[in-house]
Amino acid sequence: MLIGAFTLQIAGVDPRVTRQFSEGSLVSQMIMGFIYLISILLFSQTSQALATLVRSWPIFLFPMLALMSALWAPEPELTVRRSIALFGTSLFGLALGSTYTFRDSLKVAVRALVLALILSMLWVVVFPQIGIHQASDAVEPIHAGKWRGVFAHKNALGAVAGFAFGVVLLYGGSVFSSTLHRLAAITVTAACLIFAGSGTGFATAINVAIIGSSMRLVTAARFDLRLPLLLVFASTAGLLSFFANNLEAIALEALGKDPDLTGRTLYWSYVLPFMSDHWVLGYGYFSGFLSIGATIAAITGLDFGSTHNGYLDILVSFGLIGFIAGTLYLGWLLFRGTGLILSSRGGVEKTFPICVVFHTIQFNIVESGFLAGNSLWPLLMALAATMLVRFDVLGQGGPRVTD
Repeated sequence: MLIGAFTLQIAGVDPRVTRQFSEGSLVSQMIMGFIYLISILLFSQTSQALATLVRSWPIFLFPMLALMSALWAPEPELTVRRSIALFGTSLFGLALGSTYTFRDSLKVAVRALVLALILSMLWVVVFPQIGIHQASDAVEPIHAGKWRGVFAHKNALGAVAGFAFGVVLLYGGSVFSSTLHRLAAITVTAACLIFAGSGTGFATAINVAIIGSSMRLVTAARFDLRLPLLLVFASTAGLLSFFANNLEAIALEALGKDPDLTGRTLYWSYVLPFMSDHWVLGYGYFSGFLSIGATIAAITGLDFGSTHNGYLDILVSFGLIGFIAGTLYLGWLLFRGTGLILSSRGGVEKTFPICVVFHTIQFNIVESGFLAGNSLWPLLMALAATMLVRFDVLGQGGPRVTD
């Protein structure tokens, strides 16, 4: 559930009936509350829990801002409820990264993703009315025939499958002891990626594979060559950025996507004018965008449900204050992740956190991931941050749970 799976099933949502984004499910809230409680108990039993919490404080920047924004949000109760979900997601990532060794944290995360995709394939076969988009769906029936598995939308399945495909290619040898299991995992993730038909999913898979492979080349080089090699990769990325428009057009054409990213760029042009009087603090977390979205829908008929851009999400929710917090968080993760890459500590798995950071930067260009409570993306960021912090607190040692 913390990666966005089974939300339709547990909440008892019928895809054929339109549902408001502000609606909640008591059953879902009870289950998630139990998971949050377990996370707190699990983390409290880890050795050096306080030191880990103090050193990983940036993971709570967005949740704290979300909770504070209830003071100026149009629907404070809704904002608080969603803020708790964002807090709980980050807390679970903290507990996971603190309880297990670096390598075991990676194993648990990747195997959980593969399991979710196996269940998605099962749902497609056993419960096709739920596991596959239908022409009778109340929302976006245009996606009929596309897989969504145990997720609420094909884009959610595609994004998870794309990330899982990339990390299984990169770290399959560390996660699965059997070559047969590794090949099975690649097959499952590839099938979900292909049949979900999500452009974001394909872009995620390619991005994770390229970044991860580049970072592995850096770690495989002699210690004195790692920094120059990293600078070469950074310079190449910077050079390619000058041709970003041409590369974007080629990529969109290859993925069969419209130049306006399926209406996203048009929608962004409607959202930005609303910031004229709210540049400093924004409109408040979650309920702030819902109020803007309702106005845009009334005027244009467009109802996207989110900005489909994580950076714009931050701006709408928290204004420039949020942008500063986001820059601090990403900068902190990049600094620590790069330091680990250049160090002599750890094995090939140490490239995982930096892959998460670069994926997050890419993913949030076309999707809302930074502030999505009970979803994979803030959980991954919190996990990556905790995995990096653990080197300073306890080193690469054994399990974290105390007797």
